[in-house]
Amino acid sequence: RSLWLPPDLAAWALQMAEQGRALQAGASLSWLALYPIVASVLLAVRLHAEYRGETLSEVPRGKFQAGGRGVPRRLRWFERVPGSLGACVRKEFICLFRSGPIIFGLVAPLLILFYLAGGLRTGLAAASPYALPLGIAIAIMPFSRQICNSFGGEGPGIQLCFLSPTRIRSMMVAKNIMHLVVIGLETVLVFAIVLIRQGVPSPSIVATTLCWLLFALPAQLAAGNVLSITMPYRMTMTRISTEPGATSNGMLGLLLQVLLLAAGVAIYLPLSEDGRIEMARRIFLELAALTALSWLAVLSQVDRMAASRREALLARLVRI
Repeated sequence: RSLWLPPDLAAWALQMAEQGRALQAGASLSWLALYPIVASVLLAVRLHAEYRGETLSEVPRGKFQAGGRGVPRRLRWFERVPGSLGACVRKEFICLFRSGPIIFGLVAPLLILFYLAGGLRTGLAAASPYALPLGIAIAIMPFSRQICNSFGGEGPGIQLCFLSPTRIRSMMVAKNIMHLVVIGLETVLVFAIVLIRQGVPSPSIVATTLCWLLFALPAQLAAGNVLSITMPYRMTMTRISTEPGATSNGMLGLLLQVLLLAAGVAIYLPLSEDGRIEMARRIFLELAALTALSWLAVLSQVDRMAASRREALLARLVRI
């Protein structure tokens, strides 16, 4: 018999109690009580690490600090953000770093652009002045799938989003922050590629492109937030797959990007031919103010929209 195991400890405590030996019965019960205490502590440590991003079956041990803390060092600075927003932002970047298809979708356009940029210098010289804006548009276009389907990667976890005391608005803001950081990084990399393969771009083109981005990004985020709630579909973060609902959502996201690019071309080309490029930048900045207000207006209504579409979100994302 193993008197230190829970079944024998319980039996021994009952036997000692029947014999009136209270001291031995109390000692057995005390040892028995240690088991749920120790198990609860270990479970708390394990859940704490998992909720902070660690998965023993997926993440190499060297990427995490000792002590069961599952947050990569590069994401620690988000802990300084007050409230739940910092935690939501950390969660978004942890999910991003673990998604091979998304990272591939972000890197592949840059490699294609690096190859084509050399061809622009040698074979398509007329198009080289617009290499920077075209490169940025090509680089961020595949990312519209994530912008227009922000909750798609949650899957069954969308239930916890509604059960959590954290507002849906905070979760959406965290997703938008991640989108802006990724697009900003893509923009810097595209600029570096153009600089290496084409030479220094015109300061006028750089300024106009930045003004167009200030107009296009809030518009895309606002429309993406609406589509994420009204037309969601379940998205597998670890493999490339086609899910029901992806076609209509993806077509609308692509159409939005084409419209934003067409608006930029329609504003820039006529004014540049007349030598009024600064007016084009002014128009982009005025439109940027309107799209930023639209984005903020959508964010203010995210909680109400998500509550009204709760059943539809659960039906689309929490399915076998």
